[in-house]
Amino acid sequence: MKVRRVTYSQFVLLLSLAMLFCIGFAACGTTAKAQQVPASSESSATQVVKKYLKLFNAGMISGDFSAMSSVYQSDATLTQSSPKGVTTVVHGLDNIETFYKGVRAKFPGFQWTVENMRNLATNVVLVYQHAGSPPLKSPGRCIHVFVIDDGKISTYEWATYYPGVP
Repeated sequence: MKVRRVTYSQFVLLLSLAMLFCIGFAACGTTAKAQQVPASSESSATQVVKKYLKLFNAGMISGDFSAMSSVYQSDATLTQSSPKGVTTVVHGLDNIETFYKGVRAKFPGFQWTVENMRNLATNVVLVYQHAGSPPLKSPGRCIHVFVIDDGKISTYEWATYYPGVP
């Protein structure tokens, strides 16, 4: 059996390379961790979305959506896609409030319940919900993507679907 001897200078070189390699991996891990939003802290974007969701459900009961000005920018855009394949784009706070009044008239008594919420970026929030009222056979499912700028919703994408219903 042949045994290869490593000289002191070879050992130091290998050790140095190994240390550089470890430092490189550690630096990569540190960078990745710095980009993540800590699970324990709630982002300001998430706070805005939670406030919006409370106001929306309250408006669905009362019919008053005037408090939306506290969470929407005046020139915000709402894009809503229905299960029937119709996509509606609404620009401006006044038009968004009018749109919500139409939603309430079409779906009286509906309330939305969050199933999952997470940040996709510091100012982007993804929400999965289900919505409905007792007479529905199958609750509607929704996916929402909010973009928050300067502490208010600037764009909001909302798609609704009914799983298992053709």
